[in-house]
Amino acid sequence: MKEWKKIPSVEGLQSALTKIFSDFIGAYAVVGALSNGDLFAFRDPFGIRPLYIAKNSETVAIASETSAFALMGKCEIEEVPHGSWVIVKNQDIIRGSVLSSLNPQELKRHCMFEMLYFSSPHSENSKKSMYTLRFLLGTELAKQIQESNTILDYDYVVPVPDTSRAAAIAVAEHLKTPYREYLVKNAYVPRTFILSNNEKRMRALDMKLSLIGPEIGNKNILLVDDSVVRGNTSRLMIKRLKEAGAKHVGLASTCPPILHPCFYGIDFPDPSELVAHGRTQKEIAVALGVDDLFYLTQEGLKKALGTEELCMACLDGKYPMKREGVFESFTAQRRGDRGCEL
Repeated sequence: MKEWKKIPSVEGLQSALTKIFSDFIGAYAVVGALSNGDLFAFRDPFGIRPLYIAKNSETVAIASETSAFALMGKCEIEEVPHGSWVIVKNQDIIRGSVLSSLNPQELKRHCMFEMLYFSSPHSENSKKSMYTLRFLLGTELAKQIQESNTILDYDYVVPVPDTSRAAAIAVAEHLKTPYREYLVKNAYVPRTFILSNNEKRMRALDMKLSLIGPEIGNKNILLVDDSVVRGNTSRLMIKRLKEAGAKHVGLASTCPPILHPCFYGIDFPDPSELVAHGRTQKEIAVALGVDDLFYLTQEGLKKALGTEELCMACLDGKYPMKREGVFESFTAQRRGDRGCEL
């Protein structure tokens, strides 16, 4: 932060960001204040992390999600373009862009995981709520389930709370199968997959989800989840459902198989931690202990989200930004610190 105290002007910010964009390989959306009190913000060259600015007659605000502007009432909201910056002077907004050799074609690659999982359901992207986008993901997933060779005889569609609810409702409606919330989330337990090691994740999982058991006995259950990363949550829920007497358990994911590590802020930089890495779909099903396993395809994901401008590096291995040797050394360091975890 000492560097920012030396930047009193638009020219100073432009110069500093030119250096930052050249030196920093990664995903970021930054908000701060200049030494004169002006608010500033900037976004990485590919726009992997989201950033928005809102304005009404009294206030200018900047945030990573549009839901943060709800208390402002009626306001104009716009997305800060990738590789761009803004400075707020009183009520005036000064805009600029930093051209970078990292992205000479000015491609945008928004993190698909933001839409699948992180963002609040009432935040928006391209004028569509995250709730709507997740519902559309569920619709595409249901179409693929119907087109599979699996004999569909499920009694209930059950979401893994909370972010898969909208998708599970869409799956239930499309498959004409009753929707039930038989998994209950403990609101006081944080997101488990971002915890630092497997022991902490499993301990938190035991406290995070509880099962409403009596209705499960002798039923065929289709679980719907937003994604399957390490497989910890899926494995535990499938085990509990079967212990409660479920006859047959299927699992459907609105995210395609996660095959590659993420180095842009989602905490799975080691491919050996990923349940889908190096396994066929049948092998993944065996590893999870599930009877049926359905994944939305990458084409279905892009169709539901309505855009090709996505970072899907964890799915296809195509990283928007990569510096030779950096990712590999980071993965090796993590393995040395924690050991290989599944």
